Amino acid sequence: MSDSFKIALAQLNLLVGDVHGNATRVIAATRRARADLGADLVLFPELTLSGYPPEDLLFHRGFRRQIEMALERVRQEAQDASVVVGFPEYTRAGIYNSAALLSGGTIAAIHRKAELPNYKVFDEKRYFQPGAQPTVRYQSLIQRRLCHRLCTPVCGPRIKRLIRLAAICVNPLCWRMPAIPVPIFARHPAGRAGACP
Repeated sequence: MSDSFKIALAQLNLLVGDVHGNATRVIAATRRARADLGADLVLFPELTLSGYPPEDLLFHRGFRRQIEMALERVRQEAQDASVVVGFPEYTRAGIYNSAALLSGGTIAAIHRKAELPNYKVFDEKRYFQPGAQPTVRYQSLIQRRLCHRLCTPVCGPRIKRLIRLAAICVNPLCWRMPAIPVPIFARHPAGRAGACP
């Protein structure tokens, strides 16, 4: 098995509320990333399927069903590479800002965003429940330990502990701020963590 592991970052023009269209964009981008770049993993932003920020659309009747159908469609049709895709996860406890790791036609892991921003233009505590812990998943198909999380801020003691645990740590952050570092980290051969090129 090759020692290399290619990650494609998919920065798409996702539309708030266009769940079917966003799922189509995810499937097309995954296929293109695998065919053109040889990507092993395609990383999409948080709330990919709903678009960001979905706000009160989350409470509209039928939106949950659209999200569930879109996630199932992506699971079935985007099998060219492993995918991390953001979506609103509906549970009895409430709605979570989640990211699913899809691999080989299965949902290998789901992570729930723990740090919900609630200042300036952000009002995530109104819509989402906070997740409780990081998600670390051993991905046997790619022989890598993969950690993924949705959180701000990106760096700090928690992220450093996660990087020590995982060979790869991804953060599908949707935020566009110049002070935020590259949100993908990998363990270098010497054992130190750093941003992926």
